[in-house]
Amino acid sequence: MAAALDNQIPSKLMVAAIDFGTTYTGFGYSMRDTYQSEPLRIWTKHWGSSGGGPALVSEKTPTVLLLNPDKTFHSFGYDAEDKYSDLAQEDEHIGWYYFKHFKMTLYHEKINRTISLRTDQGLELPALEVFKHSISYIKGLVLDELRNRGVLETAVMQEKEIGWVLTVPAIWDFTAKQFMREAAKLVS
Repeated sequence: MAAALDNQIPSKLMVAAIDFGTTYTGFGYSMRDTYQSEPLRIWTKHWGSSGGGPALVSEKTPTVLLLNPDKTFHSFGYDAEDKYSDLAQEDEHIGWYYFKHFKMTLYHEKINRTISLRTDQGLELPALEVFKHSISYIKGLVLDELRNRGVLETAVMQEKEIGWVLTVPAIWDFTAKQFMREAAKLVS
């Protein structure tokens, strides 16, 4: 068993995995040294809804993306849901790009690089852009957390020493998996 684990130890100082789900998204990461002594010790983010209801804490946030009318990133997850709800209540949501359950497009549609996603208002945006914004946001959260912990961009670790994993469903065909690879490559 120990020999099998030794073969699985990553060469990077850290591995970060993004679980970009149909309904919820989350991430976790583990340092190589920690993995060697405690393979199941994984750090995750605890998300919470800021909407006026009771506090909710989860290791995942809704897979929801909100872009400004100029198509720049505004928010993701609970923050996107809360903001869009506020905008809709004030009838100010027109022109905002609100994408929910958009990952299912990769399973149900014939996929190519030019496929577009449509909002509930009928606004369209290339799917690669939607996925790029979402992956970029989650990656940024991981990096921010590492900076806040004093781990990243120090003598301890540089960003190039992180191995990134983006989960995809096993039932997806090659084109859907390739699409996710391309979206991830767009994230610097």
